[in-house]
Amino acid sequence: MKCIYYYISAITIAAFLTACSHSKNNQRQYEAVEAAARRDVAKVVDADEGTMQREHAVLAIKVREHALRSNGHENEADIYMSTARTLLVDSLHIIEDR
Repeated sequence: MKCIYYYISAITIAAFLTACSHSKNNQRQYEAVEAAARRDVAKVVDADEGTMQREHAVLAIKVREHALRSNGHENEADIYMSTARTLLVDSLHIIEDR
């Protein structure tokens, strides 16, 4: 009976450690996605208003979102677009919210 408790405890600890490592990996991945959004928004900000360069930078954001979603990274795409939208619409007022 004692062996069963040790076995269950070992499985529980292993599952917890696995969950923690996935959580840290996810956090790093989300931080990388947010950093990518900030870099892409910086390209929009750096381009002059009304130029094709700015239009290209805005479209590149949509392309990256689509690529993330197409490859099954829904959460990352949501984080990416949320970060980009916050910067472009809410903070910098570069793109009007429709």
